[in-house]
Amino acid sequence: MKYLCVHGHFSLPPRQDPLTGELSREADAAPFRNLYEQVTADCYRPNAVLGNFDLMSFDVAPTLLNWLEARDAATYSRVFSADRGNAIATTYHHVILPLLSRRDKVTQIAWGLQAFECCFGRKADGLWLPDMAVDAETLDALAECGVGFTLLSSEQVQGSLTFGAGPYRVRTASGREIAIFVRDRALSNKISFELNWLGGAGMFAARHLAPRADDGLLLIATDGETYGHHHPGEEMFLRYLLHQEAPHAGYQVSPLSGFLRDHPPQGELTVVGPSSWSCSHGVQRWQCECECASPAAWKAPLREALVRLADVADAIYECEAREAGLDPWLVRHGYADVLLNRVIGPAYLAGRAEHVLTRQDEDRVSTLLSAQFYRQAMFTSYAFFGTEFGTREMRNVLANAACVVGLVAQATGEDLSDTLRRDLALVTDPRGEHTAMEIYTEIVKAQRT
Repeated sequence: MKYLCVHGHFSLPPRQDPLTGELSREADAAPFRNLYEQVTADCYRPNAVLGNFDLMSFDVAPTLLNWLEARDAATYSRVFSADRGNAIATTYHHVILPLLSRRDKVTQIAWGLQAFECCFGRKADGLWLPDMAVDAETLDALAECGVGFTLLSSEQVQGSLTFGAGPYRVRTASGREIAIFVRDRALSNKISFELNWLGGAGMFAARHLAPRADDGLLLIATDGETYGHHHPGEEMFLRYLLHQEAPHAGYQVSPLSGFLRDHPPQGELTVVGPSSWSCSHGVQRWQCECECASPAAWKAPLREALVRLADVADAIYECEAREAGLDPWLVRHGYADVLLNRVIGPAYLAGRAEHVLTRQDEDRVSTLLSAQFYRQAMFTSYAFFGTEFGTREMRNVLANAACVVGLVAQATGEDLSDTLRRDLALVTDPRGEHTAMEIYTEIVKAQRT
């Protein structure tokens, strides 16, 4: 039997003001007010109305789900009600996990799993890795958090792909196991970049699906925005492919969770890491200049500045939490329950403290936990993916950094801004005319007014 799974990863660059959660007007999104409204009209709403979420495998970034719930309740309702085991989780922020410490990996995975359970009312079987960025430690962290499977691309694995998309077994260095589904890179890229020229779902199925003789699973995985936003009107391609043309070509459309239940891993693979689907050099494009993109010398010093701020904020938080009788990192890993309004902060801390907290301890640790949220958001991959200096994504990262500085000062009186400003002064545009410190100063002034 031949099976087909089409997975869509739905996520947008952050646009919300970190303090207010509001989105400013974007001229290039006209006639819509901002990117979120534009892509909802182009992609999320039509795919939901057409029933595409019902048959595809999908993940939706928690920040996007939050926005849909608040601003387009009908689309949000259609998305979560489409889950029949075909939705999977993703990290809370769109971050490149191989670039994070082990405990940051666990926090992002744990928050993503908690956000999924809050929305869909069940535990997630699998988890999508942003940009499919992976290394051995990332897989071990997934397994530690109870994730059953993830998706990778064929160029990211070593071993025989005898069983098509799998699932395959990967053993981690600590002795844990996780299942891997392997997407067909060629067909996935064909849809991602050539969709308007494929001649429709019928032609695609006749040329690329029907001739395949091998039984087993074929996995196509792309950005979900491919269907309607990147390629206008092509939400209809997805509808016809899933509802009509794939079955006519002899395929049973199957979600990954159900397929894994019925088909346990048969082969074993090793993972090439660190690697991603967006950079042929692993994860370099998010760290420094890379041949995958135009020169962007600002990336390395900006990341270094943010890492330095994060390290100091972590040390302060750890010290204060331990003095209050709390395990700082277990408390942080579970903090999504507060972010998702499943429990209020004081009750959350009280249930995890070794003794009754004073009001001062409670307020101080709660404020530093809020700083930890913004500190995680500083590392969104969107700010480092492109090469342009001073983008909305970079400004968002710096706004989150300003929130970290402000909250640490509020909790402890310690001012981290001087060191951060010195570091950001070294982050310059290609001509050396402007610095990230200028942008940061502008953001701080705006936050105070």
